[in-house]
Amino acid sequence: MSKKKELEIVYNLEWKNKPANGDEKSNMVGILDIPATTLDWKTFKSYLLKNSGAADDNVKVSYIDTEDREKPINSQLDFEIALYTFRHKARMSEIITLKLDCVNSKKSGVKMIAKELSDMPKRLNPIVKKSEKPPEWFTMYMKKFKEELLEEISTICASKTHQMNVHHARKLKADRQRSRKTPLLFADSINDKELSKSAKMERKLESKLEKLEHKTMKIKAKKMALRGSSDRNTKR
Repeated sequence: MSKKKELEIVYNLEWKNKPANGDEKSNMVGILDIPATTLDWKTFKSYLLKNSGAADDNVKVSYIDTEDREKPINSQLDFEIALYTFRHKARMSEIITLKLDCVNSKKSGVKMIAKELSDMPKRLNPIVKKSEKPPEWFTMYMKKFKEELLEEISTICASKTHQMNVHHARKLKADRQRSRKTPLLFADSINDKELSKSAKMERKLESKLEKLEHKTMKIKAKKMALRGSSDRNTKR
């Protein structure tokens, strides 16, 4: 009884981008369909690369299926599925074309970093949207401003009350001593000082209010800019 002849599968290796450090070897590789060569994808790939002249393992392998579509072989399962096509073509004395693509690890690393950078705004968008609470420095500033404002209002109120008392006292003295001019001039001098002090406090208060309004507008503008940036990144 004659021994059954082993099926030989012939592969035509086509480089998409041949590695610069590779050796010049034949593009035609014949492999017997036996367990030692076709059971394990890593062993099969290693044999292919050894005979194709590739110096390293950074090579992607793909094949053309029965519907003329290019399919990659990335795992043991992909290889087992591809074997059905390889054996079918080999029985019909056809040559199987394998596409080899040399992957540059440096370029792929750059692409991964670029992708991480492009995806970063998307990951930050939820943080920006959730951060509606005003910053701590603004809260502290508002608290201090409120305390100073209340203190100045109390001072102004006390000053106004004092002015009213002085004015009332002046009126009583004027009624009693119309002939005496010196005390009235003294009272007028005190009244002018109090009015000047009150006007100065009012100007100081208006200045603080303007500063607060300016800071509030800056915060609103910054917030709108952050929202606009996050909206543009989301649309991308």
